Amino acid sequence: MNGDRMLLEMQPRAGENTNADAASAPFPNVRRRMTDQEYYDRKIAQRDAWNSQRLAEAEPIVAAVEKRCHQEHLFMRILVETGLHEEALRSLLQRTPPPEQPTVMNAGQFRSVAAWNEALGTLANWLKEDARQRKSAPGHAPTPTLRAIYSVLVEAMDHALLPVIIGSYGIGKSYAAEVLVEERPRTPSQPGAVLVELRSEDNTVPKCIETVLRRLRYDSRGEGGYAALCRVLRPGDLLILDEAQRLAECSGGRMVEVVRDLWKDTGAGVALIGNPVMKKGKGGSGIVDNDLYGAFLNRAEVHDFTKGNTRADVEAWMVWKGFAGKALVDKLCALALKPSRGQFGGLRELEKLFAEVMRRSAGESVTAERLLDALKLRGVRS
Repeated sequence: MNGDRMLLEMQPRAGENTNADAASAPFPNVRRRMTDQEYYDRKIAQRDAWNSQRLAEAEPIVAAVEKRCHQEHLFMRILVETGLHEEALRSLLQRTPPPEQPTVMNAGQFRSVAAWNEALGTLANWLKEDARQRKSAPGHAPTPTLRAIYSVLVEAMDHALLPVIIGSYGIGKSYAAEVLVEERPRTPSQPGAVLVELRSEDNTVPKCIETVLRRLRYDSRGEGGYAALCRVLRPGDLLILDEAQRLAECSGGRMVEVVRDLWKDTGAGVALIGNPVMKKGKGGSGIVDNDLYGAFLNRAEVHDFTKGNTRADVEAWMVWKGFAGKALVDKLCALALKPSRGQFGGLRELEKLFAEVMRRSAGESVTAERLLDALKLRGVRS
């Protein structure tokens, strides 16, 4: 018999005497061996307690990594930057406890508690570096246009709406979506926002559905098709499809109606973000103002930002960068709001200008005077 199966004090069964009075008892308190069921119940309880303790210790790190995994390609980035095996990272995100004793496992699975702890330490270091990089990242100026786009997305998430956001290049459409996903991420256990950027190769309905499913499942594989998508997406979620003008090129536009059905069948919010070619007659087949998509447009809310950034946006960008002065704001407005041939305009042009001046400043601060000189070289006139 296993040495763990020790003798226990006899415990009275239901209806038996407690044998409290030892003098009157026919026998003193006796000991007995565990039954098989008691033995296995004790081992299971010990294992569950051990697993719970390990998972509780790991939860702060795993939850933080899980929160960061919502962004496009970030799962693969974590694998590359940490050197962890894909199966190891997935098991952590799925809250699979490590083995109590070192054991032979499949490739990528944790073989011991030491390997588990080492992986957690690696992820903790990655989180620190990721936070440092994000803190030093330039981000985006809090412009009125950015706030308006963000408000549309928040409303869509809170009320399960179907908005279509059309905007000029560089006004902050994608960044507004990234901010919402950062603040209210979707996890396996909680609804939230998830951002999917459609690619040129997503040109059929099955390919497009598979791309969305991969993002919702953190790039893991599983059941495919529309039915699976309806089971994964849930009320409270907001699916944000960036570069949504490509939906018109997906199976001859059929994906547009699939998006409408998905919104209706799941109770989740679905937001489409695209550039001006989403409008019919703007250089593409278009979705907005196109009678072919009347059933979709009848349920959608179209928000048109194709006029691009405003002077108030440029002024907000200047304040964010620490600049002031009417001469500079006039010149920057001429660059951002009245782009010449070969330029898309918007705040993205201002960021390009700032980066160009910073490269040429050889580590010195970018000043208003240097920006004005660069604008003069470009021939920008207010």
